[in-house]
Amino acid sequence: MIEAIMFVGGFVCGAAFSSLFFRYKVLKMLDVIESFVDAEKILNSIKSSLQSINNSINSVLNKLSEISGRTSDLKVEVERVEDKINDLINTIESNYKIKIIAEKR
Repeated sequence: MIEAIMFVGGFVCGAAFSSLFFRYKVLKMLDVIESFVDAEKILNSIKSSLQSINNSINSVLNKLSEISGRTSDLKVEVERVEDKINDLINTIESNYKIKIIAEKR
């Protein structure tokens, strides 16, 4: 049980520290790949991957709620990572929409 909590804690910390870097890399990757491939397919793929991660986080939250004790801090951190993933999905979608509007002009 302690190993599971340590694993989740490591996941949360790693995700929190790398979220900004990941956001930059995803947006940069979309710019580079867009010239070769249909960007909408890639966007949908990235979005589904992030939603899959989000579902995993929800599963972790459900398991944490079953465990009693000192998990409230960990639950807060997991919820923060979930919020960051949702922000990343929204950022990708809005930047892609802005780019499409700019290209139409």
